[in-house]
Formats: sequence, C-alpha cells, structure tokens
Amino acid sequence: RELLMEDTSGHGLTIVVGQNDRERVVLLEKMTMIFGRSLFVFLVMLILAGAGWAQDTVDPNWTGQISAGWTSARGNSSTDSLSLSASAEKRREKDRISLGADYANGRQKVESTGKKETSEDWWRALGKYDYFFSPKWFGFVNGRYESDKVAELDYRALAGAGLGHQFIENKRTNFSIEAGLAHQWESFDNATPDNEQVTGQASYKVTHQLRDTIKLFHDLSYFPSMEQFSDYYLTTSGEVRAHFTENMFSSFK
Repeated sequence: RELLMEDTSGHGLTIVVGQNDRERVVLLEKMTMIFGRSLFVFLVMLILAGAGWAQDTVDPNWTGQISAGWTSARGNSSTDSLSLSASAEKRREKDRISLGADYANGRQKVESTGKKETSEDWWRALGKYDYFFSPKWFGFVNGRYESDKVAELDYRALAGAGLGHQFIENKRTNFSIEAGLAHQWESFDNATPDNEQVTGQASYKVTHQLRDTIKLFHDLSYFPSMEQFSDYYLTTSGEVRAHFTENMFSSFK
C-alpha cells in the first residue's frame, strides 16, 4: 500500500492511504490555524482582563530609553548607516508592561561602479504584558511585528502566551525565563510562499548593573516550529550601556 499526502481543501493536509482508499486521517494545518486563531482571541481577552486586575495597584511612572547611532565611512567604498532604538517599561505590584522598537538602515556606494546598494533595511516593534500570580511566577502575553527589505520579508508577526519565572528582581540584577506557545504569520516579497503556523517559544532576559555608570543587557528568544523543530526563528541581543549623566548614555549593542 502506498502512503500519499495531498491538500484537497486549501485549508488542511489530508493523508490518503492507497489511491482508491481515500480516508481522511488528519487535517493538520486546519487544526493548527483554528488553534492559532483561538489562541489570539485568548490573548486579547487575557490582556483586557489583566488591565482590569491591575487597576487597584500603585501606578508608577513609565521608564524608558531612546538611542540613535550614525556611522559614515569613506575610502574604497562609501558607507552610511543609521540605527534607532526605543524601549519603555511600566512595573506595578501585580503586572509589568514592556514595549520596544528598533530600526536600522545601511547603504554602501562602490566607488568603482558608482552604484549605491542597501546593506540593511529593517524594523521591528514588540510588546509584552506580564501578570504576577506570586512574587516569582507570572503569566504573559506577547506580540511582535517586523519587516526586512533586504531579506525580502514583507512582514513577520507573532502573538503568544505562556508562563514565566522571575528568579531575580532588584536594583542591581534582573533575570527571568519564559516558555509558552505562539502563532506566527510570515509574508515575503519573493516567490517564497506565505506561512502560518503554531510555534513554541522560550526566552530569557538578564540585566546587571556592573558599576554605578555601566549596565549590561542580554536577551534571547527562540520560536521552534511545532511540526519540525529544525525549523525555528531565533533572536538575541546584547548591550553595554555607559551613563555620562542620569539622562545621557552611550551604548555598544
């Protein structure tokens, strides 16, 4: 007997056993899409509910940073690059809201040809809401959206939820880990087909005040496909920030 796989509905994967014995065994993609959409509705409801739970807590001020960098080099080739980054956080007794955005653009002119080439042109935005069930354990919902013209990525969007543990949280050091599920949408500007799938997600984030004027940042996020773990999306970043004054700093990121 021959095992064939075909998509007969446009929404799911049908496994057919034999050419004449056409029995549906699973509709994997359809189930994945239904689960992902249900998860998205759950995320919205949880965010709204979490906002209501936090209304009776202390409402401190937002904290955040904005940074910009510009590099220009001239020689055998002319290179210009621009980077922008912004982040904000609001921590209350029972919850935490985190927002962030990054943008980078680079262009290079080859003197022998006189042509300008774009070496990078991408941006991303992300948001996250944590609700603390106890001083150490929290549930979270998160989302991110990004685009990369050089990679011909029209957009990649992720929305997810999960559970996290805050190991350390004080003025000197913060360290937390998280795990959960996410739904991912991808669209490309080339022949690569659009993609929609459920993924896992695991991440950690650590900050440490090395000295009074120097602070270290590092984070990593991992989104493996639930269908094939060798297919994954991973991001990581690190930063060293040196403060000149209370409101001004330089950074290497």
